[in-house]
Amino acid sequence: MNETEIQLRPIDRHNLEEIMRLKIRDDEKGLVATNPVSIGQAYTEPRTFPLGIYRLSGEDAIPVGFIYYGQFAEDNGEWWIARLMIDENHRRKGYAMQAVKIVLDELRARKDCDKVYLSMIPSNTTARSLYEKLGFRSTGEVPRKEEIFCLSFD
Repeated sequence: MNETEIQLRPIDRHNLEEIMRLKIRDDEKGLVATNPVSIGQAYTEPRTFPLGIYRLSGEDAIPVGFIYYGQFAEDNGEWWIARLMIDENHRRKGYAMQAVKIVLDELRARKDCDKVYLSMIPSNTTARSLYEKLGFRSTGEVPRKEEIFCLSFD
């Protein structure tokens, strides 16, 4: 399968509205926070990176999703992928896998990152499958009704 090229772009005044307009499917509500909530949270955490996921098509870049990662105040210097969403109209095209791989490559290159964490609602089988394919494994912890997963770069 030929993967469509994607790119991650910082969210700024030029693309804020188009990223905020992206929507999850109705059956995913409650599994992931909305982009406006996530973007608002991102700007209260100075060591995080909220990024738009774009599909490149010729001269155009089409917004297809959102990913948000970084170091959060309550996590003692650990690196987390806090959010990942793909717009309901762009699902099942490999964009989520590619976006997470880009983030993991960035984190793997950092001297201060030897593992990455994320959490998800246990019933989110689509996310579980994606993250397990990428090497994430459950830690067995389920605080606040979200199961924690970890990927070690060792």
